[in-house]
Amino acid sequence: MTIKIIGYPTSPPALKVIATLNELGVTDYSFDPPENFLEIKSPKFLAEKNPFGKIPVLIDDGFTIYESRPMARYIVAKYQGKCNKKILYPDDIQKAAIVDQYISTESCYYDPPLYDILFQELFKGFGGGGGPDAEIVNAQHEKIAKILDIYERILEGKQFLTGSDITLADIFHYPTAAYTAKKHKDLWESRPNVKRWIDNIAKSEGVKKTFEDYPVLQF
Repeated sequence: MTIKIIGYPTSPPALKVIATLNELGVTDYSFDPPENFLEIKSPKFLAEKNPFGKIPVLIDDGFTIYESRPMARYIVAKYQGKCNKKILYPDDIQKAAIVDQYISTESCYYDPPLYDILFQELFKGFGGGGGPDAEIVNAQHEKIAKILDIYERILEGKQFLTGSDITLADIFHYPTAAYTAKKHKDLWESRPNVKRWIDNIAKSEGVKKTFEDYPVLQF
C-alpha cells in the first residue's frame, strides 16, 4: 500500500522524510497537502492524525505517525535494504549511537536557530505576520554561526558526519541549510569543512532528486 504523507512537500520537515524515501529508493508514496491551515486544527485531524495540529503526518496501511524524525526512522526500519543497498542507519549499536548523537545535535542545537531565521524571513509572511524582525534574525545568525564553528571541527577530514557514507543524521541537517544558503551564504561558505559536507549531501542521489522535484521556495 502506498505511503501517504499529509503535508507540504517544500517544508523542511517534509523534505527530511522525502529525502529519506528517495535515498532508500522507495517510490511508492504520495502527498496529500491540506487545503488550508484550519484543516490541521480541526477536531477530526487532532483526534485521528496529530493532537498537536502539526504536519507532516505519515500514514502507512492504517498506521499513523507524526514528527518528521521518527517518520524517517520508521521508513528506514521498514525499507532499508529492500529497494537498494544504501544503509542510512547502521545495525552496529555503536555506529548507530553515533548517528543518534548527531540527530540529537541537529534537533537541539542546529535546527532551532536556522528554523527561527526561516520563520522570520519566509514562513512569517505566509501567516500574515509581516516582515522579518531583524533583531531576531541577527541573534539567531550569531547563534548558528557558533554552532557551525563546532561542526567545522567535527567535520575535519570527513565527508559526512559519521565518516565516508551519508546517514540519516546528514539528511536531517540538509533542508534548513538549503533554505538559508542564499541569504546567509557566509554561514556555509566561510567554513570549508562544513561547505564540503553540505555539498556532499546535496550531491547524494536521493537528496538531489528530492530538491529537483521540490525546489526550495524563493524568498
